[in-house]
Amino acid sequence: MMSTPYFINLKHISSDQNRQAMLSNKDSVAIVISYSGEEQEIKRIVNYIKQKEGTVIAVTSINDSYLRKNADYCLTICSKENIFSKIGSYSSKVSVDYIMDIIFSLLFKITIILT
Repeated sequence: MMSTPYFINLKHISSDQNRQAMLSNKDSVAIVISYSGEEQEIKRIVNYIKQKEGTVIAVTSINDSYLRKNADYCLTICSKENIFSKIGSYSSKVSVDYIMDIIFSLLFKITIILT
């Protein structure tokens, strides 16, 4: 993502995610990734962003989740997680990786066209 003119900020620590969401504004676009879309932390982050009139792009699985209902846009990932098949979260990880690669490719393409 460093190859684009866009400010990209990845946060893995929940306190950093909350802080970044609180600093969002109407020009902010947040890609919020959550398999269930129901965690309290996700709800809090989405609420902060929406209060600041930012845009939320959800990457989630569950059809009736809080995240899906409150996102401006939603990209659906595989919903066939099964701990008994011994692959755990493999399919959703691959789905998220693929979606993020597509988003980066589109941003990169736009950057090339604009320059």
